[in-house]
Amino acid sequence: MLLCLLLLNWSVKPVFAQSGAKDGAVPLLRAVVSAGVPLVKIAEFKMLERRFAPAAVTDGRYIYIIGGTPSNGAPLETIERFDPVSGTSEAFAKLHTGRFWHQAVIHAGKIYVLGGSTLSPGGSNPAAFGGSTYFDELRAPPAVRAMIRANEGDFTFTNSMGLRMTFEASVEIIDLATRQVTRGAPMPVAQASFGCVTLGDELYVIGGKRLRGGRLAFTNAELVYSFANGKWRDGLNMPTPRETPATLVDGPFIVVPGGYNGIRELDVVEAFDPRTDAWIVLPKLCRPVSAHSLVFLGHFLFLFGNYEAPDELVAYDLVTKESETFTLQYKPARHTASVVVNGKIYVIGGKVAKDTEVLDDIQIFAPPPKVSPAP
Repeated sequence: MLLCLLLLNWSVKPVFAQSGAKDGAVPLLRAVVSAGVPLVKIAEFKMLERRFAPAAVTDGRYIYIIGGTPSNGAPLETIERFDPVSGTSEAFAKLHTGRFWHQAVIHAGKIYVLGGSTLSPGGSNPAAFGGSTYFDELRAPPAVRAMIRANEGDFTFTNSMGLRMTFEASVEIIDLATRQVTRGAPMPVAQASFGCVTLGDELYVIGGKRLRGGRLAFTNAELVYSFANGKWRDGLNMPTPRETPATLVDGPFIVVPGGYNGIRELDVVEAFDPRTDAWIVLPKLCRPVSAHSLVFLGHFLFLFGNYEAPDELVAYDLVTKESETFTLQYKPARHTASVVVNGKIYVIGGKVAKDTEVLDDIQIFAPPPKVSPAP
């Protein structure tokens, strides 16, 4: 069994409403929590800037919200630090390169910001957008893989909206104590929209999208970075090529649910066991999901937002291996970032659809309060 946890019993229907909200919080409607519902929404706050497809990490005290794009223009270089206690944000640092669809992790008091995309008005481009495909690198021999990577890099292409997009291999490191931003060892391949977690002294980059011959390629490659020696190596590739987030759960396992393979959104759930260096296929999601953010809390995976249904979240029970969709006052948003701080989930930014306004919201969810039955 993936997790040896007991299922909590929420058999009462309490009424839960926001209380004691800090200045800047958005008042919420009262909501009746039914039995078995894993979350309730408890508050909303605002960021300093609107952010589509940002990255977010936490050191347990603050949430660091990194990059993203405020519109269809250039991505943001800014990093803001959100205080969950006061509900306020402050400017913290600036990246050398603004980016979105990137990822970030914290290790040893430093934030590592990896990959992603930059965006600008269209113009002369080395490669033109020619549709998308997916590429299974599981069967590619090392020599072929090396040749592929030699022809990849920070390529530029024009997307379907006429905007010039560049995929990044660069890594930037922010020291939390000094706020100094330096450059780290770049990834072997420029890519975006990948899963990214740390486990011990290693960082795992899983799946994502790249450019190959002017076409988007969705990969199943796993790359591993050693914080000890500062070098990258190939890991064991995921069974299914796709762009999707990943999360670390108790065990430890790296779990990768849902995603998009360039053709359709997916319902697959796959987990990597680093102790045995093996991938495990788990029961599928109740519906295909893509363009979501992901966290692990309690014994659930929570997937926020969906390209086809941006007002939904999916709860995947790692004990029963079953999932269900909810709305739970979730403000519709896809391409958000999500983190957990002190048992609460913070869902950050995003937007509803391609032509809608980018959001500046921080939506907060928590497990419902356990209420004893009346005597």
